[in-house]
Amino acid sequence: MAPEEALKRLVAGSGLSYQFSGTDSVTLSGAGKDGNMTLSPISVEGRLLADPGQTEGSKSYVGSQVAVGSKTPTSIREVPQSVSVVTRQRLDDQNITTLQDAMKNTTGMTVQRFDGAGNFNTINARGYQADTILLDGVPTNANGNQATGLDTAIYDRIEVLRGPAGLFQGAGEPGATINMARKRPGKTLAIGGDVLTGSWDTYRGVADASAPLVESGRARARFVAVRDQRESYIDVIESEKLVGYGTFEFDVTPDTTISIGATYQDIDSVLDQGLPAYADGSFANVDRSTFTGADWNDQDLETKDFFAELQHNLDNGGHFKVSARRLDRDMNYKGARASGAINPTTGDFSVQTLEYGFGLQATSFDAYGTTPFDLGGQTHNIVLGADYRKERNKRSIIQTGPNYTSNIFNPNHNIPEPTFSANEGAPSFESEYGVYGQLRAKPIDWGTVILGSRLSWWEATSSTSKRRVDEEITPYAGLVIDLSKQISAYGSYASIFQPQSQTDVSGSYLAPRTGDQYEVGLKGEFLDGAVLGHLAAYRIEDQNRAMTDPVNPNSSIAAGEVRSQGIEAEISGQPIRGWDLVAGYAFTETEYLSAAASDQGQSFATFTPEHSFNLWSKYSFTGGELDGLSVGGGLRLVSEFHSESSGVNFTSEGYGIVSAQLGYQVTDNLSGTFTVTNLLDRKYYEKVDGSGRQNFYGEPRTFMLSVKGQW
Repeated sequence: MAPEEALKRLVAGSGLSYQFSGTDSVTLSGAGKDGNMTLSPISVEGRLLADPGQTEGSKSYVGSQVAVGSKTPTSIREVPQSVSVVTRQRLDDQNITTLQDAMKNTTGMTVQRFDGAGNFNTINARGYQADTILLDGVPTNANGNQATGLDTAIYDRIEVLRGPAGLFQGAGEPGATINMARKRPGKTLAIGGDVLTGSWDTYRGVADASAPLVESGRARARFVAVRDQRESYIDVIESEKLVGYGTFEFDVTPDTTISIGATYQDIDSVLDQGLPAYADGSFANVDRSTFTGADWNDQDLETKDFFAELQHNLDNGGHFKVSARRLDRDMNYKGARASGAINPTTGDFSVQTLEYGFGLQATSFDAYGTTPFDLGGQTHNIVLGADYRKERNKRSIIQTGPNYTSNIFNPNHNIPEPTFSANEGAPSFESEYGVYGQLRAKPIDWGTVILGSRLSWWEATSSTSKRRVDEEITPYAGLVIDLSKQISAYGSYASIFQPQSQTDVSGSYLAPRTGDQYEVGLKGEFLDGAVLGHLAAYRIEDQNRAMTDPVNPNSSIAAGEVRSQGIEAEISGQPIRGWDLVAGYAFTETEYLSAAASDQGQSFATFTPEHSFNLWSKYSFTGGELDGLSVGGGLRLVSEFHSESSGVNFTSEGYGIVSAQLGYQVTDNLSGTFTVTNLLDRKYYEKVDGSGRQNFYGEPRTFMLSVKGQW
């Protein structure tokens, strides 16, 4: 819980009052409840965390505070939507090094993979792509043709809010919002390291150091460096990643902190765009190691992230915060890839050669203020803010070379490399700015009402077109009722809008898609907060979707409608001493309500399995002969899903993946784990596609040894 909330509960009913004195102390004073005892002002020293949701060092799978969906740090129980937190401890325990792997192990999330090295992905929830990722609460575009995200070594936690987040985000899809909260420097010296090695010649090293720059700790810094080099179970594939992260924090005054920093990530790997299939929707029975490209296939991805923050804390527990961010991403690839169905008689398929590039320059600003206030004997909170985001998209026109023929049972990697000419397309621009506000009111001790609204302006321009959306209103409402000290019930309404690029018969762009989500659920906090659980049911109505004009087939009309509905449940924490677990289940049903006759009543997100389940559990022995030993394991279950092309379904059967882990705490500072994923070596398709390529087997049985140190 937030520091002010913790203090409020501590002094409730005592007759005492409290006052924050900057970020390093709080003063308690006042007369006792019975009036015959007076407490002189007492100053309690100890820095209030710049990031109250910090999970690093907690050794827990439970996230206490989240900023996603509420802007300011708020307890998960007080957020009236389905929320998951992947803590630093979980990232370490499960050897999770990428955002996409974290989401594969998160309730209700589906990852669509588009390349063998795992760099191109889309992340989906409730049938929709998560098209925006927040970096410390500041939104940036999530494009599947770029590296999904920066290496997880630089993050404290990953917060996931399922459902719309248009109140603080503006335009976007209604499935989920992901907030990646970076590691911050501390006031004391801390040095850590991590070495990972295992199957497919995997070698990974992480160095992490945090230190005060002056004795008082008012100036401090943190640096993280990563080198990750590995091959793959797929022939020819190899990848090398370099990451550097540095940040400085300065307490200009006891109440005001400035943070600046930057991250650089470079990935150099071999491009692989998957296996083709037969035209009837069946797959060739080939080894998981089969590679259909050329030995000169290559992809390069570079990310530069620069940020600055200023936060001023108020004596009453409120604060003002201003954030600025510049994110540059460049992606280039060249290679040979399958481009058609397999000939069922010969096993031959067509191979296309091409080169492609993409660049994004995103600049974002966000400024808000939040303050608690007393009214009617209760404490309430208000947030007011404004944001601005502009993106420059630089798209290189695809350069294609000669086509070749290869055989799925004996692929030819020795394909001549064409000479591609540079041909950069004209850039396009997208910008959005808006103002927002949220009120969290407590009319009674056991109830909280959340009301909010946003006013947005959006524009997209290219060399040939211009689209605008003016004064779009995005409302939000929620209610949280404490049924007991441990359990809360909630309900919420959220809306979205998403601009469209299709045009009507007059040539005018269609109005934005609009959507509404209704969600109800229960949240529980048990064993003094050691265990969190939630159960949610939701329905999303997505309207005004573009569909073919029945009178003018070359134009579109905004008459389509789809629905997504389902149930999500999750439990995380430590039920008994030494036993950590997280488990989640999701049921997802998507349907076309108004569409072309061939789609009517069908699923609009066939890549989303109807059922999914994730489990990770670890037990650490304390005392006795097994002291320091830990045993763990995981289970991921996914039901059938498919891709449809020209009336043909390409289907992946449901599958289950089992993992196991053995660990040992050598000293207080040094530990090691040995992990086996896909323990039963299940052969399955992780991704299917009807386009003639991008069908991917999941990873075979894999062994990883990790050694971690912290001083």
